Amino acid sequence: MPALDLFAFSEDDVRGWCDSSTFARADALQRAGHVLAPVQTGTVMTAEVLGTWSRMDRPSVEQEGGKLHFECTCTASTMCRHVGALVLHWIRKPGAFRKPAAEHALSQVGATQRALTPEERMSQLLSRYTMKDLRALAGRRGLTVKGQYKDEYVQRLAALLLLPENIDAAVEGLGDGDLIVLTLIDVLRGGTDANAAGIRNAFQALWGRQHSDQGDGDLTGLETALNRLEELGLVVHPMYLGGTYEAPPAVGARVSIPQALLDLLPDRSAAAGAAGTPEGTVTLVGLIQMLAHEIRRGEVSVRLPARDSRKSRLPQEWQVGTHDGGRPGQGKGKPVPASVQILPRPSSIPVEELKRLANTTGVAPEEIEFVADLMIELDILEPVSAAGAALALDSQRLRSVLTLHGAARRRTLTSAWLALSGACDLRLLRDILDLHMDANQMNWYGHELPAETSLRLPLARMIGHLATAPPRWYACSDLADLCGTIAPARLYRTQHALNVWWFTPAGRPDVPLRLSAPEGRRAVYRAILGAVLRGPLRWLGMVDVAEADGELLFRPRPEAAILADREPESSGEDAGTISLLVEAEPDGTPIISVFLSTDDDIALFVTGVSEPLPPSPQGVRYRVTGEALQRIFQTGITGSELLAWMERYSSNGVPKSVRRRIEGVSESFGTVRLYDDVTLLELGDDVVLRELDVIVDMHESAIQVVSPRLLAVDPEQAPMLLAALTKAGYRPRVLEEL
Repeated sequence: MPALDLFAFSEDDVRGWCDSSTFARADALQRAGHVLAPVQTGTVMTAEVLGTWSRMDRPSVEQEGGKLHFECTCTASTMCRHVGALVLHWIRKPGAFRKPAAEHALSQVGATQRALTPEERMSQLLSRYTMKDLRALAGRRGLTVKGQYKDEYVQRLAALLLLPENIDAAVEGLGDGDLIVLTLIDVLRGGTDANAAGIRNAFQALWGRQHSDQGDGDLTGLETALNRLEELGLVVHPMYLGGTYEAPPAVGARVSIPQALLDLLPDRSAAAGAAGTPEGTVTLVGLIQMLAHEIRRGEVSVRLPARDSRKSRLPQEWQVGTHDGGRPGQGKGKPVPASVQILPRPSSIPVEELKRLANTTGVAPEEIEFVADLMIELDILEPVSAAGAALALDSQRLRSVLTLHGAARRRTLTSAWLALSGACDLRLLRDILDLHMDANQMNWYGHELPAETSLRLPLARMIGHLATAPPRWYACSDLADLCGTIAPARLYRTQHALNVWWFTPAGRPDVPLRLSAPEGRRAVYRAILGAVLRGPLRWLGMVDVAEADGELLFRPRPEAAILADREPESSGEDAGTISLLVEAEPDGTPIISVFLSTDDDIALFVTGVSEPLPPSPQGVRYRVTGEALQRIFQTGITGSELLAWMERYSSNGVPKSVRRRIEGVSESFGTVRLYDDVTLLELGDDVVLRELDVIVDMHESAIQVVSPRLLAVDPEQAPMLLAALTKAGYRPRVLEEL
């Protein structure tokens, strides 16, 4: 295949890559709108393609140099119709492809299907049924639905089924066994154990061994419960053998966590009472700001790791480590082939720079790595060209994330975490566990190492449900044992009973922790869940953690309810913590160190316009220059309001020289301004400025905002502003030069 620019192919190329039958089916899928949630990330594009019998396949295309690599969950050995539909969609509708942003990531634990509303996803599920079955479902739920055609009927029924009051009415009559089944389907979504066998095994391990089988006739208790849930439209059965059960996320969000699950998680609040809760010195938001400022200053370079050129099927997030010396085979005189150590790829931040930032801020290198991963996932850091190149900072994207309302920003950051690869979890286990793989199996099964095998997904769902229960402390070991009970195969390839990969204690390759054995699984689950609880879940503000008698304890915060598709109850968290350290330069210019863990409009704006300085353990430091003060006052914040804000949150008060400096600039602001060679832009009302600010960031383009209706702008910017006004539907009038 000849060398290509990035995805620079045509329909004729696609015809040449597959036979005429495959192209015709791909063309039909694309034209019918079956290519859903298309995403382009660097050199990779993916989508979800709705195919036969409502099956959803996930094709991907990766460009490496002048070559294209195709993969699809349909496991076709050649270019399939799903890949064909994806590349045709790129050719015909390139604007539909978005870069991976946080709003799609909660789908990994079931918040929404990517790029689909809950109603659209419910409509997809209901489309599997005949009109007769749909009308019967509506009757059982007591709903009156009008619609002659199926698509119209499905849309209206989906909307009614998802109304909270209708879900509550259906859930109210369920028994404990039904609730267990529904919760298991909800918690296990996103993994292979959500299929019939996985749900059966989890139900039997959690419920069946302690309760008599209350089946109906020849049906088992599980079959009876599933039938009841399906009849009520709370669960949709698989469309093919081995498929997964699905419960609409809105349903799982209305179900209280069953007591049978809570019984397996004893209350450890008494032990946690005397334990200290570790607190970081710099918050996640502060670290994002710090890293962004260090990149702007040229003190930190962030690069995507280059792809391994060796021929292996490992995902891009992993790399091959060392080989061991072979292991003696049981009953054999010769050793079996050596295993391969599988390592997460190095951090996108060079090691020396990472150490410097960690020493300067007093936070763990893993948290800084985590922040960099979030910024890449959120498109705050974007590749300039191909993989391996330095990443550029998108200041507008950074500002759009940081200025979100507290709950929205928390949801966005959490979504980005859930979208990260499974390798990010294993990076937290340095010096704890090592991952090994049979050398002979790597090229066959290495591709099965990405995020869908991550324990992060059921953990997140479980934490989200626990956040809605009365607050108490739990032990990580109890939660790990619960996950091992309901999802024993989450990290273990059970097909053909292959022991393809295993863990060992760090530095002890002779002590395999096999995931097929309860002892090995318990050790691995506890290590991974402990690392995620101490790390991302704590950094994101989802849990409090404490250590007591060698046991890791955690307490879900109300905010964690978003992990179970619920709206968290107000806990006062948005009141949060703001701490300032205010210092002064000789001329009174303020130097502020900011510790920020909450929403605060003044804090975000002051830090956004001020000059960043090297970080410190007290927080991110800024020099509030005269220009910064001018921009602060232009927004309507007065000098007295700025000083009152500083006095309220400053741990050391406000130095007198700083007070004089701010008062002096405030008093002179707006008195005399002389401009030469400027363009005046007069607006018809106050709304136009806010609209323009969203489109072209007027506060960046304007020399001076004299009032909400009068701006002085650079003459070179005038044509661009006129075009923006025209595009927005206005009719600007241009006057001659005065």
